[in-house]
Amino acid sequence: MDNFAAADVTHHCTPSPYVCYAEAQQSLLPNYWALAQHFLLGDAMFSSELSASFANHLFETSANAGSTSISTSVINNPSTGHKWGCDAPSNIRVQLYNGANVYPCFNGDTTLADEMQSAGVSYKWYGAPTTDSGYQWDTLNAYAQDRNNSTIWAHNVPW
Repeated sequence: MDNFAAADVTHHCTPSPYVCYAEAQQSLLPNYWALAQHFLLGDAMFSSELSASFANHLFETSANAGSTSISTSVINNPSTGHKWGCDAPSNIRVQLYNGANVYPCFNGDTTLADEMQSAGVSYKWYGAPTTDSGYQWDTLNAYAQDRNNSTIWAHNVPW
């Protein structure tokens, strides 16, 4: 991942303090730190899609970028705002591979939450509260069957 910051220098890596080079301290992520003491985290890791962060967060949630079809896969971050999923303002759009710009709320793709719910597994989905600017990264919110299902959404808890 040499020179990864050069691709997005105008948005996220300037001005100082260069958040693209930020590192978390042990006190900020005790659970991940505990896992890292026993397992390897992100060694020689590469993203699933050479694309924007939102698309890769969708991969984490459903193993694709909002669609099982490449032509209708997300390739960029939504246009603006801090709500990017099914409760985003109606003017928010995200670009797809085929060039279309669509509302960032998807239907039908099976998510990790869907799998755990149907398997009867106890789980929690940790995300930022809706009032936090980090809420945009809660991609469970980008899947209508989960965002609009009170049983599944009840598992979405503040980080």
